[in-house]
Amino acid sequence: MKDELTLKIEPSESLAESIERFLAEIGDWIEQCKMELEDILPTDNHDQGTFSIGWRPYIIGRKDRDSLNFLKKLRDDIRIHHEETGLWKHGYWKKQEAHHGTEHFELFLGNLYGLDPGDEKTISQMVEAAEHFGNWSGKAPDCFSREQTLFYSFYFGTEFPKPEAEDIENNKPEHFRYVNICLYAYSMTGAKKYLALAERYGELWAEAITDHPSLPPTALGLKGPVYDAEGRKDFDEYVHDNPGLNLCNHVDRAENFLASSVPDSLLSLWRITGKYKFRAAAEILIDIIATQIRDHDAGCGVDLIRKYRDATGNLKYDNLILKAVRESSPYSFSNITIAHRADRETPGSEISGHTAGIGKRKDKPLWYEDGGKATHNPILLALAAEITYNKKLACRALDVARTYFKLARSVYPHGHEHGCSSRSVSAIARGNGRENNSGVVTAVLEPLVRKFHIEA
Repeated sequence: MKDELTLKIEPSESLAESIERFLAEIGDWIEQCKMELEDILPTDNHDQGTFSIGWRPYIIGRKDRDSLNFLKKLRDDIRIHHEETGLWKHGYWKKQEAHHGTEHFELFLGNLYGLDPGDEKTISQMVEAAEHFGNWSGKAPDCFSREQTLFYSFYFGTEFPKPEAEDIENNKPEHFRYVNICLYAYSMTGAKKYLALAERYGELWAEAITDHPSLPPTALGLKGPVYDAEGRKDFDEYVHDNPGLNLCNHVDRAENFLASSVPDSLLSLWRITGKYKFRAAAEILIDIIATQIRDHDAGCGVDLIRKYRDATGNLKYDNLILKAVRESSPYSFSNITIAHRADRETPGSEISGHTAGIGKRKDKPLWYEDGGKATHNPILLALAAEITYNKKLACRALDVARTYFKLARSVYPHGHEHGCSSRSVSAIARGNGRENNSGVVTAVLEPLVRKFHIEA
């Protein structure tokens, strides 16, 4: 194996110490980012702000206004840059696709909103984007067909011509990202129109999923849900771009929903509306994803179970998590190695690097424990510690997670150049583009601080 780095895990004597050491490492990274990036950003990149999501627990715990203000300035500078260079018009891209075009808003601005819910500039930027998705702005071609309850195209922009009604493209799970932004706009403003669109569109997907639980739909079309992959208008193009995927595989289909936070939004719609169909659809997807939790790459699936548990109070997956940890040996290894330039053998998407399975990308690093293939994802250990309120296991999860983070800082750039990539400090901290918000900072440190009520 080439291009490897190994670090010894440094055990902490207490849970409080393990948290403090991790936060100190994050704080050091934040200061390095601010020093190195102040004169570099912004650029033309679509997701240059998402690298900072892993700063969240430090900013909250340390009440770090300076770093928060750095991100607010970045938010403002990105907007100015994109408008001056002609990439944006009326607060959104002139032309972008649903997957990447939404990331600045849903991920970066969504994180800023969580850090400071009263900031009017963050709210204004998010709402201005949401206005386009429901055809409310009057400043762009229509994005959404109210008659068909479908978005017209995978591509949308404030200067992108609307297709004719008969040419409406099959909607993919990625189209739900428009809905995710509408749900943010509803949370920010209370305006019912955002919720109404999200509810109406979400119902189509929820019903399509619950009607065919063994193999979720690949798309929604003019004639209804598409369960047969070959039924997609864009199937040939999709297969070309994603040679490693098998759309007849229920796991890959569920992963497509997970990567666009559809289960999270379905649970949000259930909480807001009380309609059980949304929760039932989310559970079908989670049931499929839960079969993969022993895969070291599938930490984002474990984190989804945590979110479901928090949202519903239902403990149905607890035994599955505990059995996986019980049949492992979380204290058996002393060293962690990252093969940081290894290319996965599985073919991947020519666009995203996405490969078959949960949380996988062709560019994702390989991890080893004492020279053997890694089998203990710290996200899995952390959730087991939460379930059992086991401080020793929580401490171990944090020490392992911090080692991952330190290795990433030693071999990778910060992540501002490509927020979707697996090869960045950000990707290890908050997850890559297929596992948003499910990294060692956001899905190990942050929930354990919250669970054990330890002052960060």
